[in-house]
Amino acid sequence: MRTLARAIATGTAVAALALGGCSSDDDDETGTAETPAATDAETPAGGTGQGKGAGKGKGAGKGGGKGGGKGGQSSTGLPKEFPAEVSVIDGEIMSVTQDAGTWLVLARSEAERDATVSTAVAQLLDDGFVEDDREETDERVVVDLSTPAHRVSFQAVGNDDGTSMVSYTVSPPLPSAG
Repeated sequence: MRTLARAIATGTAVAALALGGCSSDDDDETGTAETPAATDAETPAGGTGQGKGAGKGKGAGKGGGKGGGKGGQSSTGLPKEFPAEVSVIDGEIMSVTQDAGTWLVLARSEAERDATVSTAVAQLLDDGFVEDDREETDERVVVDLSTPAHRVSFQAVGNDDGTSMVSYTVSPPLPSAG
């Protein structure tokens, strides 16, 4: 079951990265980036990453940040409804979608792939996540992490210009067996 869920999450993230998550729509002043998957909710993007506690008031929590951005967004570019327990790297949020309790965040980091992975995983471990699995190839790194409240599949792909594209698939925990 876990392998199937991971394959679905990874396939969705790869498709989104490959089919258009790599650039924002410059004609739209909100910076909205579309992903190819249909969702219940889409949120304008264009902010920077989220620290733990972001969107909860000026300077609150690790990463701080001012909450209450316009249009249902925090100042990080993530919707207020996005789980505050899940830190997202600093960078350009390309798109955020939510469907049936699962979030997909696509972002661009100015750091190269391996540095981005190290930073993202360290942030999630600081948030209380446990690393469950990691797969690395020449093209990408996928790290699965979990808490009792959330599962995160983080994926990073390096770009030719030394930056990286990342995706976070955040979903509820798998039901326990037995």
